[in-house]
Amino acid sequence: MKTIILPAARLNDDPHPYLAEVFGFPSWYGRNLDALYDLLTDICEPTSVYFWKAGELDSYGKRILLVFRDAEKHCRFLFVYM
Repeated sequence: MKTIILPAARLNDDPHPYLAEVFGFPSWYGRNLDALYDLLTDICEPTSVYFWKAGELDSYGKRILLVFRDAEKHCRFLFVYM
């Protein structure tokens, strides 16, 4: 199983370049919440994602977390933890 740890500090200010790097998203990744959701629901290998220090997320970071939670409901390979 692939494991990814996402520190809250990396998700608060323009997190999309960081997410693209960590997840290996393609160059055409739209770097917005809709594009993030689309790529997360396309994950095809078991992947655990841990939000480290989730209590320190700012408002956009919390929206990122919600996208992950929603994608988790629609992708059998995505597992989200806090």
